[in-house]
Amino acid sequence: MKIAFLPSGEHEFKLSTLRGSVDPKEAFRRHTEDEDLESAGTWALSVESVLAANLVAYDDSNLIGKRDHTSVDFNGFATQGQKIKAARKLRNRSQDVDGGCLYRPERGNASDEETNTAP
Repeated sequence: MKIAFLPSGEHEFKLSTLRGSVDPKEAFRRHTEDEDLESAGTWALSVESVLAANLVAYDDSNLIGKRDHTSVDFNGFATQGQKIKAARKLRNRSQDVDGGCLYRPERGNASDEETNTAP
């Protein structure tokens, strides 16, 4: 089961994000083309929302060689259930507080309702 905002062990339980100074469409392009990863779009996520979910975010762009990169670290939670709860809190706050979906690629004949639905 995929849950929005939940990083996997393959990614060391760190959610990969880009700073707000990066255009949402460019953030999507970097994720899907440069990193060859799947994405449903680009969502807003504030530092306040990260802190509200009892997570830590830090700039690691120099460490990993990716400009504008910030990681949200889920390693402070001992169980998968706690990680899922934090991811859901991020998803909800992104939608309700931070501005939700900032960019979603066109997907054929998707209805407006499908296009504007958060993960």
